[in-house]
Amino acid sequence: MKKINGFSLIESILSLSTLLIICTVLFPFLWNLINRLDNEREQTMLYQKMYDEVKLFSGHPIKIHSRNEEIEIKASKGGWIICGKRKQQVCLPF
Repeated sequence: MKKINGFSLIESILSLSTLLIICTVLFPFLWNLINRLDNEREQTMLYQKMYDEVKLFSGHPIKIHSRNEEIEIKASKGGWIICGKRKQQVCLPF
């Protein structure tokens, strides 16, 4: 009897199709995760810039325009509010 070395054609096709199914299922999850991480990174950078502006605030309302977002410090009823906008507007009291 001849000894078979390696995999047969059917085993190779089944293993490749299993790998393809796994990759097809995982790709949308990974894409969604990457998009969410990118959005969170942008939001965190906006919060950091807003915090820096609050630290540098000199007592009068100013409006600052940068490349991708707008940071504005304005007076309101209860005190001062800082607003930043990238994809959506975020306003925080300080």
